[in-house]
Amino acid sequence: MSKVSSTTVRVMEIPSDVEQSEFATVAKLLTSRSLAGGWFSSSKSGDDKPVISFATQYDGHAGTITLPSEKHKKLALVSHATQWKFDDGFQGITVLSSPVDSDLDICAVHGLDGNAFDTWVAKTNNKMWLRDILPTSKPFDKARIMTFGYSSQLSDRADLSGVSEWAHHLLTSMSSVRQTPDEKLRPIILICHSMGGIVARQAMIRLNEYSHRSEYKGIDLKLCGILFLSTPHSGSTDADWNNFLVNIAQITMGIRPEIVNSLRSFNPLSAEAQEDFANMKHQPPFDAFYETQRTKIAKLNRHIVTRQSASLAGQIASPMLGVDHSTICKFDSKIGGFIQLADKLRHIRDILMNNVGRIGPEVNAWLPLPIAMNCFKPPDKRFFEGLGLNQRNKMTGRESELKSLKDILQSYQKEGKIAVSITGIGGIGKTATLLEIAHQNADERNIFFCIGPEYLLKEYRGQDLQGIWSNESAEDKVRKFKIWLKDPENANALFLLDDMDGIQLLEHRENAFPDEAKTILYTTRNPVFHKDSIRSRHKVRLSAMEEGDTLKLIEGIRSQERDDYDKDADLYDRATLLEIAKAVQGHPLAASNAVKYVIRVVSQYKEATAGQRFVEMLKSNKYEDRCRFLDYRPDSASLMETFKVSQERLPKPNGQALAMTNFLSLIETEGEGDFDFREFFFEHSCPVPPKEFPDHELLASGSLHLNELFSELEKVSFGERVQSSKPFQFHPLWLECTRHSMGQKGRIRYARQILLICYHTIIVDHGNINITANCGDSFLPHVRKCLQVCKSFRIELDDLKLPGNILKGFRDFEMID
Repeated sequence: MSKVSSTTVRVMEIPSDVEQSEFATVAKLLTSRSLAGGWFSSSKSGDDKPVISFATQYDGHAGTITLPSEKHKKLALVSHATQWKFDDGFQGITVLSSPVDSDLDICAVHGLDGNAFDTWVAKTNNKMWLRDILPTSKPFDKARIMTFGYSSQLSDRADLSGVSEWAHHLLTSMSSVRQTPDEKLRPIILICHSMGGIVARQAMIRLNEYSHRSEYKGIDLKLCGILFLSTPHSGSTDADWNNFLVNIAQITMGIRPEIVNSLRSFNPLSAEAQEDFANMKHQPPFDAFYETQRTKIAKLNRHIVTRQSASLAGQIASPMLGVDHSTICKFDSKIGGFIQLADKLRHIRDILMNNVGRIGPEVNAWLPLPIAMNCFKPPDKRFFEGLGLNQRNKMTGRESELKSLKDILQSYQKEGKIAVSITGIGGIGKTATLLEIAHQNADERNIFFCIGPEYLLKEYRGQDLQGIWSNESAEDKVRKFKIWLKDPENANALFLLDDMDGIQLLEHRENAFPDEAKTILYTTRNPVFHKDSIRSRHKVRLSAMEEGDTLKLIEGIRSQERDDYDKDADLYDRATLLEIAKAVQGHPLAASNAVKYVIRVVSQYKEATAGQRFVEMLKSNKYEDRCRFLDYRPDSASLMETFKVSQERLPKPNGQALAMTNFLSLIETEGEGDFDFREFFFEHSCPVPPKEFPDHELLASGSLHLNELFSELEKVSFGERVQSSKPFQFHPLWLECTRHSMGQKGRIRYARQILLICYHTIIVDHGNINITANCGDSFLPHVRKCLQVCKSFRIELDDLKLPGNILKGFRDFEMID
């Protein structure tokens, strides 16, 4: 027996010739009628604007109607004047949306004591997001969306079904709506809440074992994916989990013991199912969320599903902010938790779309594969020394960071497993630091660097390694390398992984750390990425180099460039070099490119003053020349290319996080004392009508969404938090790259919005009569910075097309500032 919905009915067996308009007319008749009250109930008014769904299912249609009250619902069930079938149990499959050219199926599976409709309804506005929000969110506007209902009531003693029966019912129900050849080739994603995730997990295991059964023929395991929402894969960590279930059902007739047992901590059913899922030949791509708030039921107030409990098969669950166990599956709009969920769905969808039409087995391998840099010869063994890492330049600076890394490696050499991340913005020296550590350890331990096939040298010494490598399957390559890691000579091996972020798929990132490796060093722009909790984890953050180290780096590159460079030129003048060092703000790649640009480009004419002219160019309003330097690519990446890598790794490369960086590049992000640039986004109360503010959605966002955007920027190192309580710090060159990448129209667009907000805040909100240099307003630094940037890009105030009074106010400020 399924739990019934509160105010929504499902309508089935609607003939195929019925139009949606006819269904909507029936729905309006049912929802608009006013109902008189009785002795113990009040009257209920109607609503002539019903919320409905109307979709193709089987050889007809299925619909849902949300009514104004439970009383309206009960009346609709018995009095609707049609031959259609009405119910409120939502047992089996209910299709909510069915676009003509669907390219994906999405099926939602509810949890314990849930209903296939109400489980997904937000209490704040009664929106059922699978019906009312997801179908209008790209790319899911082309997805067929459905829910699956099963008898999960804790008190239903008459129904002895359990996880296995529900899993079988889920498979047969989904297969029944996937009958045509196109439907059978369509990927399907299961969105599962709580116990529904265990049902889905068991369904995948069952499909893996019995895919030949005729009732499962509509589903291909290679085309399945799962998103878990607070599913307790290892049972609850609370010893009194049973008491919680009792509390849920305290007003019912009793509790079904077989359901309780399946959720009991470390129950064999749960443990075995985890192993079966992890060992499947074709493991579906999946991801998971866990709640971050405690759930209140009766007198209980506890964290039901923790990160550890929600994680599965090495996939660490992600937190969803501001939700408890019940609300993690309920969204009232396209912001907040829905953004997180939609991003995960897109990721799983992309993986499945790549699998469509593929022939042959999938390989869950981490790529690229590793090689040995140097395998020293143990006293009692013959071994080899590989080519491995290319010869690198002697490293300049970073003494304190290298010492920290060395101390960490030495302190954990005889203890358990360890993973150390080297983080920082692009071009800051992460790879150089990794190489330096590798060469410092090359005579003490084996070094493995993830770039190629050289590890085969051990097994196939003297043979054609390239030919052998090309004939090996990816699975065999990984297997042999992991076996090699277990050899005694590799007990203290150092496993290096450069650019973790370059591994695009999250499951490949998770698998990039072989469990057999004891000590792992990796570089990443994401300062908050961690693989798992079984290793001791450490992080070394590379910030801007000290001015003295930057100067040494510039001098070293200058010496390597040309022997015949005029020693009387200003590039040999310490004052000029110091100016260049200050201009690049301690960024090693910028320092290297700057010296090469001066020697190879600027010095083509008047070599003697090339260094000083380069510094003046960076300070001038000739932004086209500055752009040429940012795009300059000597024998390494350009600064702009390095910047673009971070942009492309944003969840939405051209989304609101990038728009936020565009704003940040035109406002003041540094300051003394209590100055906090975040007030521009969080504290302004300026009206932002779409006509005047093309980025009104961002500027009108609530604090939670703004925090999510800052989090996205942190993951790709657009900025860094030296302390979690302090504002971001942005490298000036990154801000300059941002300004150039948006183009002149973009700079005008964002500058105009900034000045409009600043004017309203300073004059209207803060009560200043005029904008003056000594008014002391906290938004004044943003005005000054924005006007300064505009000047450096030859943008006049008139170009911004500001209203007359505002234009005059800023023009007067320019004259006196």
